[in-house]
Amino acid sequence: MKIHLDSREIDLTATGKGYTVSIDGQTFPVEILRAEAGQITIRLPATESAPGSEFSAYVSSDGTKRWVTVNGQTFQLNKINNAPKRSTHGHPHHSAGQLLAPMPGQIRAVQVEKEARVTKGQTLIVLEAMKMEIKIAAPFEGVVKILNARPGETVDKEQLLAEITPDS
Repeated sequence: MKIHLDSREIDLTATGKGYTVSIDGQTFPVEILRAEAGQITIRLPATESAPGSEFSAYVSSDGTKRWVTVNGQTFQLNKINNAPKRSTHGHPHHSAGQLLAPMPGQIRAVQVEKEARVTKGQTLIVLEAMKMEIKIAAPFEGVVKILNARPGETVDKEQLLAEITPDS
């Protein structure tokens, strides 16, 4: 399965014991230690450049979209479909700069203002959902063009929270 993460191509291949993950051509074995409803524990083996590690990730999904939260940082993964494009007949298309709520929840903090310049990875909005704190971060450097989030507001899954226009 191929997915995109922050404009990087990731290929995930099931193996007998876990998965092999290729990120921009570099391949890493990944072992799934535990998988429960919405949570997985993953082991990355030691390499020449990094020690091995274990961590937990929280996952929610909808069709080909997956939201993965690791250490308070949420990433949206999109499965690449190499099939010919078909008409969506009214289904919304989301651009790379649109930041959508990964699940229903309540806005706890908004750490940016409209027209603010942001950096890649900067936390913009903090959402509380299912007793988890989910940080919505800027996918790239740019300017906040739309901001639809206010502290205390309840949001629905895939509700547009903000839109970032990339630097040119």
